[in-house]
Amino acid sequence: MDETLELDDLWSKFSEKISGVELLYRAVNSAIGNELLAIKKLSGYGQNHKFIFSNLVTKRNDIYLRKELEHDEILLALYFRKNRQFQWMLVQAFEDYEDFIFNVFASLALDDATIWTGRAICKNISLHDISQNGLSWYMGQPKNRKGQVKDKLNTLQAVFPRLKKIEDSNGLNVNLRVGISLVEKLRHLIVHNSGNTNDREFLIDEILKDAGRSITPNASRADREFIEQFLGTSPYDNMISLLEIKNSEAPSLVVYEPLKVLINLLLDHSHLIYHLIVNKGAINE
Repeated sequence: MDETLELDDLWSKFSEKISGVELLYRAVNSAIGNELLAIKKLSGYGQNHKFIFSNLVTKRNDIYLRKELEHDEILLALYFRKNRQFQWMLVQAFEDYEDFIFNVFASLALDDATIWTGRAICKNISLHDISQNGLSWYMGQPKNRKGQVKDKLNTLQAVFPRLKKIEDSNGLNVNLRVGISLVEKLRHLIVHNSGNTNDREFLIDEILKDAGRSITPNASRADREFIEQFLGTSPYDNMISLLEIKNSEAPSLVVYEPLKVLINLLLDHSHLIYHLIVNKGAINE
Protein backbone atom coordinates (compact mmCIF):
# COMPACT_ATOMS: atom_id res chain seq x y z
CA MET A 1 0.00 0.00 0.00
CA ASP A 2 1.22 3.49 -0.83
CA GLU A 3 2.63 5.17 2.31
CA THR A 4 0.71 8.40 1.78
CA LEU A 5 -2.53 6.45 1.57
CA GLU A 6 -1.54 4.52 4.68
CA LEU A 7 -0.93 7.75 6.58
CA ASP A 8 -4.21 9.14 5.29
CA ASP A 9 -5.92 6.07 6.68
CA LEU A 10 -4.22 6.44 10.07
CA TRP A 11 -5.22 10.10 10.28
CA SER A 12 -8.79 9.32 9.22
CA LYS A 13 -9.18 6.61 11.87
CA PHE A 14 -7.68 8.80 14.58
CA SER A 15 -9.86 11.82 13.77
CA GLU A 16 -12.91 9.53 13.73
CA LYS A 17 -12.07 8.33 17.24
CA ILE A 18 -11.57 11.87 18.51
CA SER A 19 -14.93 12.90 17.03
CA GLY A 20 -16.48 10.08 19.08
CA VAL A 21 -14.96 11.54 22.25
CA GLU A 22 -16.31 14.98 21.34
CA LEU A 23 -19.80 13.57 20.74
CA LEU A 24 -19.69 11.92 24.16
CA TYR A 25 -18.57 15.23 25.66
CA ARG A 26 -21.55 17.00 24.14
CA ALA A 27 -23.99 14.30 25.31
CA VAL A 28 -22.71 14.28 28.90
CA ASN A 29 -22.62 18.07 29.00
CA SER A 30 -26.21 18.25 27.85
CA ALA A 31 -27.54 15.48 30.11
CA ILE A 32 -25.89 16.64 33.34
CA GLY A 33 -26.55 20.26 32.44
CA ASN A 34 -30.28 19.54 32.24
CA GLU A 35 -30.14 17.64 35.52
CA LEU A 36 -28.39 20.54 37.22
CA LEU A 37 -30.94 23.04 35.93
CA ALA A 38 -33.83 20.89 37.15
CA ILE A 39 -32.40 20.45 40.67
CA LYS A 40 -31.46 24.12 41.00
CA LYS A 41 -35.15 24.96 40.59
CA LEU A 42 -36.13 22.65 43.49
CA SER A 43 -35.19 24.71 46.51
CA GLY A 44 -35.01 22.55 49.63
CA TYR A 45 -34.91 19.35 47.59
CA GLY A 46 -33.07 16.44 49.22
CA GLN A 47 -32.40 12.75 48.69
CA ASN A 48 -32.17 9.66 50.87
CA HIS A 49 -29.94 6.80 49.74
CA LYS A 50 -29.24 3.36 51.09
CA PHE A 51 -26.43 1.13 49.86
CA ILE A 52 -26.70 -2.65 49.91
CA PHE A 53 -24.20 -5.51 49.72
CA SER A 54 -24.40 -9.30 49.84
CA ASN A 55 -23.42 -10.30 53.36
CA LEU A 56 -21.65 -13.66 53.06
CA VAL A 57 -21.82 -14.17 56.83
CA THR A 58 -25.57 -13.68 57.26
CA LYS A 59 -26.33 -14.88 53.71
CA ARG A 60 -28.64 -11.94 53.05
CA ASN A 61 -28.56 -8.49 51.54
CA ASP A 62 -27.63 -5.91 54.18
CA ILE A 63 -27.44 -2.13 54.19
CA TYR A 64 -23.86 -0.97 54.65
CA LEU A 65 -24.59 2.77 54.54
CA ARG A 66 -27.45 5.25 54.66
CA LYS A 67 -26.86 8.72 53.30
CA GLU A 68 -28.94 11.88 53.22
CA LEU A 69 -28.07 14.55 50.69
CA GLU A 70 -29.25 18.11 50.96
CA HIS A 71 -29.87 20.36 47.97
CA ASP A 72 -26.36 21.84 47.76
CA GLU A 73 -24.74 18.43 48.32
CA ILE A 74 -26.69 16.99 45.39
CA LEU A 75 -25.50 19.79 43.13
CA LEU A 76 -21.89 19.34 44.27
CA ALA A 77 -22.10 15.58 43.64
CA LEU A 78 -23.33 16.26 40.11
CA TYR A 79 -20.42 18.60 39.40
CA PHE A 80 -17.98 15.97 40.71
CA ARG A 81 -19.62 13.30 38.55
CA LYS A 82 -19.45 15.52 35.48
CA ASN A 83 -15.78 16.33 36.10
CA ARG A 84 -14.95 12.65 36.58
CA GLN A 85 -16.61 11.74 33.29
CA PHE A 86 -14.71 14.52 31.56
CA GLN A 87 -11.47 13.14 33.04
CA TRP A 88 -12.12 9.72 31.53
CA MET A 89 -12.84 11.30 28.15
CA LEU A 90 -9.39 12.89 28.32
CA VAL A 91 -7.89 9.46 29.07
CA GLN A 92 -9.58 8.04 25.96
CA ALA A 93 -8.42 10.94 23.78
CA PHE A 94 -4.81 10.61 24.94
CA GLU A 95 -4.76 6.85 24.39
CA ASP A 96 -6.12 7.39 20.87
CA TYR A 97 -3.36 9.98 20.33
CA GLU A 98 -0.77 7.56 21.72
CA ASP A 99 -1.90 4.87 19.27
CA PHE A 100 -1.76 7.34 16.37
CA ILE A 101 1.83 8.35 17.17
CA PHE A 102 2.87 4.70 17.51
CA ASN A 103 1.24 3.71 14.23
CA VAL A 104 2.68 6.67 12.33
CA PHE A 105 6.10 5.80 13.71
CA ALA A 106 5.68 2.22 12.52
CA SER A 107 4.64 3.42 9.07
CA LEU A 108 7.77 5.59 8.81
CA ALA A 109 9.94 2.63 9.77
CA LEU A 110 8.85 0.79 6.63
CA ASP A 111 10.86 3.26 4.53
CA ASP A 112 13.70 3.74 6.99
CA ALA A 113 14.24 1.00 9.57
CA THR A 114 16.95 3.05 11.31
CA ILE A 115 14.17 5.15 12.85
CA TRP A 116 13.37 2.10 14.97
CA THR A 117 16.93 1.30 16.07
CA GLY A 118 18.02 2.12 19.57
CA ARG A 119 14.55 1.34 20.84
CA ALA A 120 14.57 -0.66 24.07
CA ILE A 121 12.01 -3.02 22.61
CA CYS A 122 14.35 -3.86 19.73
CA LYS A 123 17.67 -4.02 21.55
CA ASN A 124 18.24 -7.68 20.70
CA ILE A 125 17.30 -7.36 17.02
CA SER A 126 19.72 -6.31 14.31
CA LEU A 127 19.01 -3.49 11.86
CA HIS A 128 18.98 -6.05 9.06
CA ASP A 129 16.32 -8.14 10.80
CA ILE A 130 14.24 -5.05 11.59
CA SER A 131 14.35 -3.94 7.95
CA GLN A 132 12.96 -7.28 6.81
CA ASN A 133 9.73 -6.83 8.76
CA GLY A 134 6.46 -5.44 7.46
CA LEU A 135 4.01 -2.99 8.95
CA SER A 136 2.19 -5.64 10.99
CA TRP A 137 5.43 -6.45 12.87
CA TYR A 138 6.04 -2.82 13.82
CA MET A 139 2.45 -2.26 14.88
CA GLY A 140 2.61 -5.46 16.92
CA GLN A 141 5.42 -4.16 19.15
CA PRO A 142 4.63 -3.19 22.77
CA LYS A 143 2.87 0.17 23.04
CA ASN A 144 2.93 0.70 26.78
CA ARG A 145 6.64 1.12 27.54
CA LYS A 146 7.25 4.04 29.88
CA GLY A 147 8.33 7.18 28.05
CA GLN A 148 7.54 5.81 24.61
CA VAL A 149 5.55 8.86 23.46
CA LYS A 150 8.34 11.23 24.48
CA ASP A 151 10.97 9.02 22.77
CA LYS A 152 9.01 8.88 19.53
CA LEU A 153 8.31 12.62 19.50
CA ASN A 154 12.01 13.33 20.09
CA THR A 155 12.86 11.09 17.12
CA LEU A 156 10.27 12.82 14.95
CA GLN A 157 11.78 16.19 15.91
CA ALA A 158 15.16 14.94 14.70
CA VAL A 159 13.68 13.73 11.41
CA PHE A 160 11.53 16.83 10.92
CA PRO A 161 13.30 19.89 12.47
CA ARG A 162 10.31 22.05 11.53
CA LEU A 163 8.24 20.12 14.09
CA LYS A 164 10.07 21.54 17.10
CA LYS A 165 9.92 25.08 15.73
CA ILE A 166 6.14 24.90 15.44
CA GLU A 167 5.79 23.14 18.80
CA ASP A 168 7.65 26.06 20.38
CA SER A 169 5.94 28.87 18.44
CA ASN A 170 2.46 28.53 16.97
CA GLY A 171 -0.91 30.21 16.64
CA LEU A 172 -2.17 28.60 19.85
CA ASN A 173 0.44 30.48 21.92
CA VAL A 174 1.07 27.23 23.77
CA ASN A 175 4.20 25.11 23.81
CA LEU A 176 2.81 21.91 22.32
CA ARG A 177 5.29 19.63 24.10
CA VAL A 178 4.19 21.13 27.42
CA GLY A 179 0.61 20.39 26.39
CA ILE A 180 1.35 16.77 25.44
CA SER A 181 3.34 16.22 28.65
CA LEU A 182 0.48 17.76 30.63
CA VAL A 183 -2.14 15.44 29.14
CA GLU A 184 0.09 12.39 29.61
CA LYS A 185 0.64 13.21 33.31
CA LEU A 186 -3.06 13.96 33.83
CA ARG A 187 -3.96 10.67 32.20
CA HIS A 188 -1.73 8.82 34.69
CA LEU A 189 -3.31 10.60 37.67
CA ILE A 190 -6.85 9.98 36.41
CA VAL A 191 -6.21 6.26 35.99
CA HIS A 192 -4.07 5.67 39.06
CA ASN A 193 -5.00 8.37 41.59
CA SER A 194 -8.69 9.18 41.02
CA GLY A 195 -7.83 12.38 39.14
CA ASN A 196 -5.86 14.00 41.94
CA THR A 197 -2.23 14.95 42.50
CA ASN A 198 -0.57 14.64 45.88
CA ASP A 199 1.66 17.64 45.19
CA ARG A 200 0.52 20.36 42.78
CA GLU A 201 3.88 22.14 42.44
CA PHE A 202 5.79 18.88 42.02
CA LEU A 203 3.39 17.87 39.23
CA ILE A 204 3.90 21.16 37.39
CA ASP A 205 7.69 20.83 37.66
CA GLU A 206 7.55 17.24 36.36
CA ILE A 207 5.45 18.30 33.36
CA LEU A 208 7.90 21.07 32.50
CA LYS A 209 10.98 18.86 32.91
CA ASP A 210 9.41 16.12 30.79
CA ALA A 211 8.75 18.70 28.05
CA GLY A 212 12.36 19.95 28.24
CA ARG A 213 11.33 23.34 29.61
CA SER A 214 12.82 25.48 32.36
CA ILE A 215 11.29 25.12 35.82
CA THR A 216 12.61 28.45 37.14
CA PRO A 217 9.62 30.67 38.06
CA ASN A 218 10.44 33.59 35.77
CA ALA A 219 11.27 31.53 32.68
CA SER A 220 8.32 29.19 33.10
CA ARG A 221 5.57 31.65 34.06
CA ALA A 222 3.53 31.26 30.84
CA ASP A 223 3.88 27.46 30.88
CA ARG A 224 2.82 27.31 34.55
CA GLU A 225 -0.19 29.52 33.94
CA PHE A 226 -1.28 27.24 31.10
CA ILE A 227 -0.94 24.09 33.24
CA GLU A 228 -2.76 25.61 36.21
CA GLN A 229 -5.88 26.14 34.08
CA PHE A 230 -6.52 22.41 34.39
CA LEU A 231 -6.09 22.16 38.16
CA GLY A 232 -8.71 23.15 40.71
CA THR A 233 -8.84 26.06 43.11
CA SER A 234 -9.16 25.95 46.89
CA PRO A 235 -10.31 23.69 48.47
CA TYR A 236 -9.70 21.45 45.44
CA ASP A 237 -6.19 22.62 44.57
CA ASN A 238 -4.91 19.11 43.85
CA MET A 239 -7.83 17.98 41.71
CA ILE A 240 -7.74 17.82 37.91
CA SER A 241 -10.57 20.18 36.95
CA LEU A 242 -12.00 20.00 33.43
CA LEU A 243 -15.34 21.71 34.04
CA GLU A 244 -16.30 24.65 31.86
CA ILE A 245 -15.69 28.17 33.11
CA LYS A 246 -18.78 30.32 32.67
CA ASN A 247 -19.38 34.05 32.46
CA SER A 248 -20.18 35.17 36.02
CA GLU A 249 -22.58 37.82 34.72
CA ALA A 250 -24.25 35.50 32.20
CA PRO A 251 -24.03 31.91 33.52
CA SER A 252 -25.54 30.48 30.33
CA LEU A 253 -22.43 31.62 28.40
CA VAL A 254 -19.41 29.33 28.48
CA VAL A 255 -16.15 31.22 28.12
CA TYR A 256 -13.63 28.37 28.46
CA GLU A 257 -13.84 24.60 27.99
CA PRO A 258 -10.68 22.96 29.42
CA LEU A 259 -11.42 19.47 28.12
CA LYS A 260 -11.98 20.73 24.57
CA VAL A 261 -8.76 22.74 24.76
CA LEU A 262 -6.75 19.61 25.59
CA ILE A 263 -8.54 17.39 23.06
CA ASN A 264 -7.99 19.98 20.33
CA LEU A 265 -4.33 20.25 21.33
CA LEU A 266 -3.90 16.49 20.77
CA LEU A 267 -5.72 16.79 17.46
CA ASP A 268 -3.69 19.80 16.33
CA HIS A 269 -0.37 18.15 17.19
CA SER A 270 -1.33 14.93 15.44
CA HIS A 271 -2.38 16.75 12.30
CA LEU A 272 0.87 18.73 12.31
CA ILE A 273 2.90 15.51 12.40
CA TYR A 274 0.73 13.95 9.70
CA HIS A 275 1.11 17.05 7.50
CA LEU A 276 4.90 17.17 7.91
CA ILE A 277 5.32 13.51 7.00
CA VAL A 278 3.05 13.67 3.96
CA ASN A 279 4.79 16.83 2.74
CA LYS A 280 8.32 15.65 3.50
CA GLY A 281 8.83 18.16 6.28
CA ALA A 282 7.51 21.18 4.36
CA ILE A 283 4.68 23.35 5.63
CA ASN A 284 2.90 26.43 4.37
CA GLU A 285 3.69 29.50 6.47
